Amino acid sequence: MDLAKLKDELWLDSPAADVLSFAAVVDALVAVESALTLALADVDLVEFETAIAICEKYSAAADGLKSFGFAGAPDQQGAHGLLDDLVASLNAVAVEASADAGALISNAAGSQDIADSTLMLLAKSALIETHQQLIGVVLSVMQFVHAYRKSPALQRNTDGTTAASTFGLKLASWLDGIVQATAQLTAVIDSLPSQLGG
Repeated sequence: MDLAKLKDELWLDSPAADVLSFAAVVDALVAVESALTLALADVDLVEFETAIAICEKYSAAADGLKSFGFAGAPDQQGAHGLLDDLVASLNAVAVEASADAGALISNAAGSQDIADSTLMLLAKSALIETHQQLIGVVLSVMQFVHAYRKSPALQRNTDGTTAASTFGLKLASWLDGIVQATAQLTAVIDSLPSQLGG
């Protein structure tokens, strides 16, 4: 059995493969570089029109950058090298649009800061996707609670005895835990900071 191949297949079939796909990495990186460019324009280090033009060029370059791609599940070294290459490509796009602005953007943040910010943005996307899936689980369990609200079941008490209950009531206790986890995840998503770097 080829475990590496199996790992790649499991990765590609998982929901994480979409949220953390190479296309998602490129989109997040373009968003980070665009935010940095617009932030420099906000403090009058780059002309606003120039910043807009650079951001448009970033967006136009995104499709070409997506063709680089991950081959299967990305390992840490391969992903880091590709991210450095993508940052360098976007820096070249900025320099092509405006040599002065491009040089400033390239020096305003190191590739590690850009990489960290991109990963933070991807992490937030993954959390939002997980949150959406949890909401789906909550709705499904609610339907089962309603459907089995009168179905008899034995309930084991903490002292080892059993008592009459319903399967719907048992499901309702599970639902409470899922709802609490969803609320906690909402708080985490809302508290993630926007920042440059890790």
